[in-house]
Order: sequence, then C-alpha cells, then structure tokens
Amino acid sequence: MSGSSQPGFIVDCDIHQPDPLNEEFAEYLPEPYKTEIATFGPRKLFSGHRFEDGGMRWDLRGEINGKVMDEPGFFIENLLDRYDHRFGLLTGNVGTISGIPDPDYAAAIAAGLNDRTMDVWLPVDDRFGMSILVPLQDPQAAVREIRRLGEHPRVKAVSMFATANRIPFGDRYYWPIYAECEKLGLPIHMHPSTTAVIANHAHTPAGEAATYFESHCTLPTYYMAQTASMILRGVFEQFPSLKIILVEGGISWLPHLLWRMDAEYKGLKHEVPFLKRLPSQYVKDNIRLTTQPIEDPADVRHLQQIMEMVDAENTVMYASDFPHWDFDEPSHIESKLGSGMMQKLLHDNACEYLGLDCDSHPVFTGTEPRVLADA
Repeated sequence: MSGSSQPGFIVDCDIHQPDPLNEEFAEYLPEPYKTEIATFGPRKLFSGHRFEDGGMRWDLRGEINGKVMDEPGFFIENLLDRYDHRFGLLTGNVGTISGIPDPDYAAAIAAGLNDRTMDVWLPVDDRFGMSILVPLQDPQAAVREIRRLGEHPRVKAVSMFATANRIPFGDRYYWPIYAECEKLGLPIHMHPSTTAVIANHAHTPAGEAATYFESHCTLPTYYMAQTASMILRGVFEQFPSLKIILVEGGISWLPHLLWRMDAEYKGLKHEVPFLKRLPSQYVKDNIRLTTQPIEDPADVRHLQQIMEMVDAENTVMYASDFPHWDFDEPSHIESKLGSGMMQKLLHDNACEYLGLDCDSHPVFTGTEPRVLADA
C-alpha cells in the first residue's frame, strides 16, 4: 500500500470516488445486469435540471501530473497528500441506486460498486476506508449486504440516501437496517441522493423545484424532516447505540428544530409515550453533523454562535465532498471558526465516531495544503 511519508491529521467523512466506466462496472455484476450495463449503461433518473455538469470541479478535469479523476492515484495526490489526510471515507455516489424502482437491480448495483471499491480503491492506500451502499428499496437485501461486508476492517459506515425515499427514516420499515448497523457498531452515513433527480418524491417539501439552485438551497429541509422522524418515532429508544451522520445538510437548521421539538414535547408527549428524554438529548447522543457545505454568513460571528448552539466541538465532523464543485478544504473551515476547535472537528470527533485507531492523536498545527514536489 502507498501513502504519505508524513503522519496525516485530517479525518475526512465524505469523499466521492467516481462510478466506473460501463465495461469496468459490468465485471462486478451478475446477469442480466452485466449485459445491460455493458450495452446500455446504468439506468438514470435525472430530472432535467442542469446539475452543474455532474457536480465535479472544473479545475480537476483532464490530466493532472499524469493522472485523471477516475484513478485512485488522483485522489491520493490531490486530496490525501495535499491536505494532510490521516483517513478518508469513500462514499461513492448514492444517486446511482437511489430511487430506482427495481429492488433487484438496485441490490446488484450496490453490491457491484461495493466490490469494486474494495478491489480497486482500498488496496492502493491504507488511508482509504469505505461506506457501503445498500438498497433501501428492499430492507432485507440491505441487511444481507451489511452482513456480507460489514465486518471488513476497512468498512466504517453504511450509506443511506436521504432525499429519494418515499418513507421517512423513523418508520419501522428501516428498523432491520438499524438493528444490523447497531449490532456491528457501524454509523449510518446519510447523504443526498441528489435533489436533481426524478427519483425524489419532490425536490422540496413545497413541491418541484424549477432549478438545481432552488433544490440545492432547500436541501436542509430534508434533514429536518428525517431527524424529527427518527427521534419522534422512537428509533433511538429502540436502538440506543445507533450512530447517525448527517452529510451535506448544513448545520444552522438544527437549533430551530431542537428548540421546537423540546418546546412541543411538553404539550404533546402523550403522542410519543416511548420517549424517555427530551428530543434534543437524542441528537447529542446519536447524531453527528458534517461541515460541508458550511454556512457562510456575512458576519462570521453568526456562524460561530450557531456552532456553539449545536455544541459543534463535540457534534460536528469535517467532510470535504471532494471532488465536487462545492468542495471545502480544511483551511476554509478554520477561516470561519478559528483554530480553537479544529483538533476535534478535523480529527478527534470522526476518529472516535468511525471507530478508527485513536491511540496516537496528531496535534493540530494548521490547515495550509502541502506544496507537493511534483505539482
């Protein structure tokens, strides 16, 4: 395995390795999907929105130092080495399986993508870990995939798409998945599917969005609904050790939801007799947020106040979203929040939550990217 010659610091909770080319993908699939993918490519459910040309950064297009974005070496050089990563969680693209109505197809695609990540990406650098894709169209198939791969030492999470499902995440439909994740100690990595596919029931709670811009800006409303659903339907009473990571949903929506749930609990707790604590307590114990895309108010003090409200020093973890167009490098987080909490946001919180080896903690010394010798 390759890797940086210097000990890394950053723990990155969201790295999107690209889907393989059709002929490469087909190798990992059973029939009839092998022939279907090789002949026609994967099934697509795009809505007609201009999805920022696939969401990838334009400055990373083409060849850089002899490598292209499809290669693990590209990610090693332009992310892991450049930004001093200790660990990076490969999360793939949940949009490939989200909203597909055929559960057998979704299960085959999820398993094929998982196997390819294990074969092609994990061996080249020991800093890579992965979140496995599962088909939410069939919870029992999802459980089988978790059991098949969940004890692999490089599997650190299970991915669920948070915006294409018809059934809220608090519903007992998903409880077999939660039971298996709790049993194995694997966090659930909840990620948009994206909001620019017709797989979504609607692009916003108000209905269809006219543009990707509109749907992207209202993305936090999905996370409000999913968080309320899980708490108020008793998921964390049933599965008290279940760990949830909310990715790419922002942060500033959470104080409003916590305040409202706690206030309404006083008058409506007869509707949720199974809850033993205030709703906000379950968030502190069972849910973590990620930084990307971090809010960008005109007055940075407002963001700092929000971070204090959500106890960010203990509940927020770094995610880059590399190589997408709204990628946040670590220095961007430090510029907004200062250096005081960077040790925990960039390393310690995720190290503990993902079950990494935390015995030798590197010390935060700053977030300037390295100047690579061959860059």
